[in-house]
Amino acid sequence: MKRPNAIYRVCHRLARLAFLLWGNWEVKDVHKIPSEGGVLVAGNHLSYIDPPLIGAAIPRECRFMARHDLWKHPILAWLLPRVGAYPIVRNKPDRAGLRATLEFLQQGYVVVMFPEGTRSRDGQLQPAEPGLALIVRKAGVPVVPTAVIGTQKMMPVGSSRIRRAKLRVIFGDPLFFTPDASKEEICGGVMRAIARILTENGVPAVAAEDRSLPHANIPIGSAPTEAGQSPSEDPLPHR
Repeated sequence: MKRPNAIYRVCHRLARLAFLLWGNWEVKDVHKIPSEGGVLVAGNHLSYIDPPLIGAAIPRECRFMARHDLWKHPILAWLLPRVGAYPIVRNKPDRAGLRATLEFLQQGYVVVMFPEGTRSRDGQLQPAEPGLALIVRKAGVPVVPTAVIGTQKMMPVGSSRIRRAKLRVIFGDPLFFTPDASKEEICGGVMRAIARILTENGVPAVAAEDRSLPHANIPIGSAPTEAGQSPSEDPLPHR
């Protein structure tokens, strides 16, 4: 059973106010996030601003994957769990992190993750880490593809300074995958959906999974009709 989290709610309200005043933010299609049950929100990653931005845009209480080394700082070690973050070890198998993710989804939380695993330095979409497919297959929850725009201007990679910048968060239609869906179907389907949202909102993008195909002729931001279909098939009706 979920416990009321007063600190989360206070930080949530403060973050919304800060992004309104400092980022003149815009949130689109948040209604596409199911109102109950476990949901995986998968977004592109440009800045340290991304997690609190997406979390502030979602009315439901969220859980966030965060680098395990952030817990080395005493203040963050106290604060992060209270605002919904939990540690993930990057670049190697992390059974404890996977178990925590599945438990949160089973408890009915929205789990926010960034399939690319790290921030993009050039703004292009990076390949999704295989852990995305593992979580989706085991949890069996909908995946809501999400595009963040402008956060690299507010806080670029390598900078600790926050600047004023127009911020946007756009949520896509939920994606559903069968338990036997392949890694390529899940990772490619999610990243193509993110690329499509970005492109439709004025930021041309193409999934790295498609850029790696030397002979593929794939329009920027295209997405498959069903998760896992090849890009040459009909466009996805919708991340």
